[in-house]
Amino acid sequence: MKNKKYSRALVWLLTAALLVTAVLPVSALSFTVGNTVDGIGTIVSSESSTVAQGLAYNKTTFTDKNGMGQSLYTMEFNPASTGYIPMMYQAKPSYGCTTEKSIAAAQAEGYEVLGGINGEFGSANVENWGTLDSRMITNGRIIADSENCDVMCLAFDNTGKFQLVQSKMVYHFYVEGSEVFNAAGGAPVIGSINKRYVGTNWWSPFCYFDYATGGNTYTNENVKGVEVVFNKLDGTELTVEGILQGEVVSVNTDAYATAMTENQFVLYAQNGSDNYARLAQLKVGQKVQIYAEETNEASKEIMKNAVTVTAATYPIVVDGKDNSYNTPNAEDIEWTDAQRTAIGVKEDGTLVFVCVDGRGTSDNFNEGINLHDLAQLMLTLGCKHAVNLDGGGSTTMVAGDETKLTYGRGVSSSMLIVKKTGAYADADEKAALKTVIDKATAQSYTGAQQAAVNAAIAKANAVYNNADAATADYVRERGNLLLAMGEIKNVLPKDYISLNVEDWSYDSAKIQAFNVGGALKINNTDGLWPLASYGCKIKVAAGSKLFFDVTVADKAVFTLMINGEGTIVNSYIAPNNIDSGTGDIIGGGKTFKGEIDLSQIVQGDFELTGIGVQTVGVAGVSSQVTIRQLDIRGAYETGDVDGDYYVNSNDARLALKALLKTAELTEQQETAADANADGDLTAADIRAILMKSVGLL
Repeated sequence: MKNKKYSRALVWLLTAALLVTAVLPVSALSFTVGNTVDGIGTIVSSESSTVAQGLAYNKTTFTDKNGMGQSLYTMEFNPASTGYIPMMYQAKPSYGCTTEKSIAAAQAEGYEVLGGINGEFGSANVENWGTLDSRMITNGRIIADSENCDVMCLAFDNTGKFQLVQSKMVYHFYVEGSEVFNAAGGAPVIGSINKRYVGTNWWSPFCYFDYATGGNTYTNENVKGVEVVFNKLDGTELTVEGILQGEVVSVNTDAYATAMTENQFVLYAQNGSDNYARLAQLKVGQKVQIYAEETNEASKEIMKNAVTVTAATYPIVVDGKDNSYNTPNAEDIEWTDAQRTAIGVKEDGTLVFVCVDGRGTSDNFNEGINLHDLAQLMLTLGCKHAVNLDGGGSTTMVAGDETKLTYGRGVSSSMLIVKKTGAYADADEKAALKTVIDKATAQSYTGAQQAAVNAAIAKANAVYNNADAATADYVRERGNLLLAMGEIKNVLPKDYISLNVEDWSYDSAKIQAFNVGGALKINNTDGLWPLASYGCKIKVAAGSKLFFDVTVADKAVFTLMINGEGTIVNSYIAPNNIDSGTGDIIGGGKTFKGEIDLSQIVQGDFELTGIGVQTVGVAGVSSQVTIRQLDIRGAYETGDVDGDYYVNSNDARLALKALLKTAELTEQQETAADANADGDLTAADIRAILMKSVGLL
């Protein structure tokens, strides 16, 4: 995306010209003076005005149920009829910035801004005021996030549709196709996106920074470390369920506040941290990838297609019902009368921005309201869903060119009302998308890939040909098409376990790994406990088993990452060879072969997300671990007709009896016997079972 510098006057001139085409009238909130309104109180005054065609502003004063005078400020519009959409924005996502300053910064980038309110909660640490607590997506790009943050999110698509979803993002980092895991725990090694911390105690995972920070990392001379600069490749960006391609430009040690351009990003690890060596060993020219994974399957498509996302810490109205008693409320937020900010959506998609003044100077005016009263207020305003945003001294509303309410505090983000223009629908990005569409159309692919490419071409053409720039995201569609074409290496976790050394991640300064006769051999070279890890994404059915065949020359630890959490399985592999003090496997050159009933570790279906192996001993070959087999199987998989977890001649014999009508199979057995999955049991299936039993299939 290119920065565009427009004058404030020019932006408003363009605004006026575009608004002439709007045809639907303003649907303004209005109240009759003297009337008593449920959830609000007795109306004292009410004044409405039009900010822009289709965007209404209202200020109402009322006497609440406690006899206190209150001031209510609202803006409302319908994205479907106006073309305006909400956008979470922050000029620098880890610094407090007033909503007015964020509006000015957004306008300087080419956004047409019609108003806004303050956004989600940020850090209250005086030295770090303004750092967003969790997640923010702006214009489809991930701007800020925290490690493994599992949070309710408010997501808007490119039509302005409002959705509440539970979201947990994980950031996978790959070097030349192999995933790098956090040495401290085996989880993905990238821990934060564009976050600023204070003091000297940063954390072990890598910190990611890009140009959203304003052109350099947030590190300082008190937290020097290795900072590696990467060029972004193939026009890719950090997007949900997308793959950011990068190439190492420079490796800067004992560094801080490293500069970057708009088309670069930086990864940082603090001096002395567990993962320092993993980053410092990168070389100029190496290719890397970052896969931003939404791990909640139910939220994947919503998050992937969202234009704007923010954490929704306090969803106070859900499906037309008061949800304020079900949110994780701190007592001061829940019950204290104070300034409040909220956003809600009506049944027809109309969005309502709300601010309530508070903590006034007198005993009977503008005392503010508590969270539960705010929920009732949003219901009274007709909201089907509503989210409480950061209130108190952060409370701000800007309508058009006028600040209607503010306390002047720098906030962690702002929810702006924008009309998509220049920065969204960049002509150069559109031309680049057309180039990739033409290339994909001219090339031939095979099998399932051709179908995937055709689908991606169709979607890319729909975006390219859409006359409404409000729905154009050329960068994201180009990335999706390149991925389908295979020109961006697909580094998504595999749905199988591989013993190929190139599929495993390890610190080559501490471990040597190689293949011998199909076995993975891992040599410890420094006598410490370095980690060799394998990233996977395997759906595991209840009753499955892990089959293993390993040799440990000295000591070792085996860890399974189950649903993202590490579980040490030493006692299942070598129960009689466990050090009673540490729980380590004491190998002494012994081979361990067998199976683990995974139901002993976790109940029901689950997901295996990774495997970790650590080895220690005298540096060199004497500390070797050799892995010949790691294989997960369920009963009655294809060919396993008798359900004993093995495919052999017994299964072929049972299938033959069923074919000859001398044995009757259960439905589960019939599915396992139908080896070619054509719906019929034939001699071809028996042949396939026999071939599989001897390793020919």
